[in-house]
Amino acid sequence: MKKIAISVESTADLPKEVLSEHGFFSLPFHLTMGEETYLDGEKTNEDIFEYGNTHPDLARTSAPNVSEYRAHFQRIKEQGYEGIVHFSISSLLSGGYRNALAAKGEDDSIEIVDSGQFSLGIAMLAFEAERLLKEGVTDDIHELKRLSLPVKDREDVSLMISDLKFMAKGGRCPSLVAKLLSPLPLKVSVYTKEGKLSLAPTLLLGNMGKAVRKYIDSRLRLHEGKIDFSLAALGYTSATKDGVEEAVNHLKSRGFQEVLAVPTNATDACHGGPDVIGFAFRFLD
Repeated sequence: MKKIAISVESTADLPKEVLSEHGFFSLPFHLTMGEETYLDGEKTNEDIFEYGNTHPDLARTSAPNVSEYRAHFQRIKEQGYEGIVHFSISSLLSGGYRNALAAKGEDDSIEIVDSGQFSLGIAMLAFEAERLLKEGVTDDIHELKRLSLPVKDREDVSLMISDLKFMAKGGRCPSLVAKLLSPLPLKVSVYTKEGKLSLAPTLLLGNMGKAVRKYIDSRLRLHEGKIDFSLAALGYTSATKDGVEEAVNHLKSRGFQEVLAVPTNATDACHGGPDVIGFAFRFLD
């Protein structure tokens, strides 16, 4: 079989050890704080929160440029890979897909996939492509893209956010709404819909543990009877250990066979702020 590489951006929120375990390649987004720009991973989430709390603007992320994508694909090919399938963050959330497509050009050994997702929703698509390769379904990158794409429409990807200030600063939540709700012990849920981020109507009351359980149940309820319980991927920006453990335990109690829990990278931290927990799972047609 051909040697095929699976590639993502740092927006897929997979730490180095998970990338290494699955053999995925990752290209870091840029992180800008004031006049300084870093690669995603060079600053901690705590650095990002401190900047947002002490400056009128937020730290912000941006996609690699075309030259960086081109160099990334070239480095992969130099390792003997005959084809590359690259899963990019939703084209409606970032310019990454456009830049990756431009870097590919007329190269027929590279396929660029608009995931229509963010965070671990991107990772779930990469996991599906990995499964198809391992099971020998195909080693053709064009077929791999075609078979992986339907998964993005069978994913539920969301975040539970505790501090609306970061979303308001970033223009993803009306400032008045954030000002009215911030003094209250409320958390809100944000999810992807048709490649964009939307606010869920459910407001989550209570401490972190109670809110996490309500949040998880509210998302699972939408797909009752159709949930793929093989895997749930859980991400967090700086949620407490108790909150993460509560989320993992509750997902397992609801029937998930495997729960992958990882800290997220800069994108979620910039826009969601601290104490964010999110998860992704698949559902059946």
